[in-house]
Parts: sequence; C-alpha cells; structure tokens
Amino acid sequence: MTSTSGRREYVRLQDIAEEVTVGHVGSTTEYYRDQGVPFLRTQNVGDRCIILKDLRFVDQEFHGRLAKSSLACGDVVLSRVVSDRVNCAVIPKELHGSNCANVIKVRPGKLLDSRYLLHYLSNPELQSSLMQRQVGSAQAVVNTAVLKQCSVPVVPLAEQRRIAAILDKADATRRKREEGIRLTEELLRSTFLEMFGDPETNPKEL
Repeated sequence: MTSTSGRREYVRLQDIAEEVTVGHVGSTTEYYRDQGVPFLRTQNVGDRCIILKDLRFVDQEFHGRLAKSSLACGDVVLSRVVSDRVNCAVIPKELHGSNCANVIKVRPGKLLDSRYLLHYLSNPELQSSLMQRQVGSAQAVVNTAVLKQCSVPVVPLAEQRRIAAILDKADATRRKREEGIRLTEELLRSTFLEMFGDPETNPKEL
C-alpha cells in the first residue's frame, strides 16, 4: 500500500528495495581464515559506519555457498542482534563482494539512494518502532518482517541525494564534536593523574 502527500510518496520497503534479507545464520567459526573474503558480523555494523576492527575472513568455497548473503557496494546493512539501537551502514566499494552473518541486508532498488535510506533507517522514530517490536528469546533480534513493512518516504533521486548530503554533513559535524569531547576528557584525566596520581592506587601527596 502507498499513500501520497504532495510530491512525497510512502512505499513499503519491501516494495521499493530489490532485496531485504537476513545474512547467514548459524555457526561460522570453523570457516574463518587468516585471509580471503571479508565476512561481516553484527559487531562490524556501527552507527552509520562499517567497523573493520575484528573483521573476519572466509574462503571462496564457503562464500560461494552463501550467495543470499553476498554483499554489493551500496547495500545497506543493519545489525540484526540489538542492544540499545539498530546500527545501520552502507557497504563501501572496497567491501563489494564480501559476505555476512547475523546481518540484515537491504539492496536499494533503482528509486532509492543508499545514503538516503541509511539516514531514514537511522531516524529515532523508526529506531523506536524496530526496538519495540524485536523478537527472539535467547537474544533480541530485529524483526525482519516489520522492517519490510515500514513505510519509506520516496522523493525524486536528486532530492534524496540532496537530503543525504545535508545529513552526511550534519553527521560528520556530530562525530567531530563527540571526538573533541572525548579528547578533552582524556586530556583532563591525564592531567589529573599527572598532578595527583591515581587516588585508588597511587595518590600523590600534596
């Protein structure tokens, strides 16, 4: 079902994306190699970024058996296992042809810009809806059926890219501010320890 309001049309994600699917689910440890095909897991999907720390690799044979979870440049991936939010990221060109486990893959159709979709999936209202309707008993996971049914506001591609560029800039500013705060806190802590020592282990006498 779709509805319109001016030039904006709301379309179910499953009707406008080429694919909304879950990557490989199951044991993978035995297939890990020191090098080979990059293999993303939930912990590699950060807040609008891919986290390369602790990235795993699998061999071509295992990769070939998992065609459904093969990733392409521009795919939007979501962390399937959630804690306080559902992380989302876009697959960059250097990870084209990689594979994934316990990750939801959304391949945008020709009417969707990847980064526009990324920011939409990251908005607080949709995040709240996904968090409230997660499923699973052993561990909480994103309800893929709910994700497929979510309504995406679709505008012309040029407008999507303009909106995405604005949000990319805002996100970059946010990250710089957060990094500045982190560095300031580290400097204050380092200065405190240098001047007074660690009050729990080795306090300096004034």
